[in-house]
Amino acid sequence: MFCALCSLTHKTYGLKLKVEELRSAMRDLAYQGRIEKLIGIVEEFLKKVLSNRDLREFRESHLKVHILTLLHLSRLFYIQSELEAERGYIDIFLRQIPQFPVDYEWVLELKYLMYNPISVKILIPLM
Repeated sequence: MFCALCSLTHKTYGLKLKVEELRSAMRDLAYQGRIEKLIGIVEEFLKKVLSNRDLREFRESHLKVHILTLLHLSRLFYIQSELEAERGYIDIFLRQIPQFPVDYEWVLELKYLMYNPISVKILIPLM
């Protein structure tokens, strides 16, 4: 799966996904409880793929789809979007898969803030 998507994104956008970097970021999420590498990958991905025109109409849901796309390249977590919770919905829930025990599971609540008209800013979640 990694190879097919890498090939497609490289041919379509001239974008090379750094597979080992993404794997490392996912291991950091799972075993170290650190999200910084993943945030860097998402920022780089969005800056390379999106045009200024795309960013004018960019919404939180678009950010979520891009993040879900990258997260689904890993098999360390079972990924649930808009999971119903007690008082609303969880944007993204990264749940342990029995075959791959992890030290950390994640609830990602996304908030997109327009930093300026032509840039995307991703904030590190509160721990």
